[in-house]
Amino acid sequence: MFELVDSDGASTDELNIEAGSLDDDALDACITDLIAVEQRTRGHLLRLLGERAARDKSVRRPLATPAWYAHVAVAFTVAARRRVETGVRLRDLPVLDAALSAGRVNADHVRLLAGACFAPRVGAKVRDLLELLITLAESTTNIEYFRA
Repeated sequence: MFELVDSDGASTDELNIEAGSLDDDALDACITDLIAVEQRTRGHLLRLLGERAARDKSVRRPLATPAWYAHVAVAFTVAARRRVETGVRLRDLPVLDAALSAGRVNADHVRLLAGACFAPRVGAKVRDLLELLITLAESTTNIEYFRA
């Protein structure tokens, strides 16, 4: 088992943030820090889900990864399937995985770019332009520009 810790080494399970006691700057800093933790965690989750799904064919399981994830995460089946699919696609896109690891793109970028990379008719072209698209994603905060 693993434990998430904040930048000071304190367990996030023990992280008790009283929002009302923070001044505006501290509130903004806290939100920014939690967003960074959320993005790193989502990236790791995608990789782990992709690995579990890759093992589905060789390991006998009562539930395939999308159904299992929907159950344990109490998530909608469609959302769980989409997240697992993104994790599987990420395994085949090392450039995108490296960009996610480096913090150049977030999990939302990954979902859209990975989906476009495997789209019929245009997937090969998107894969050829993936580094450019990562650079564009890195320079914008509006993910809607990349809606596939």
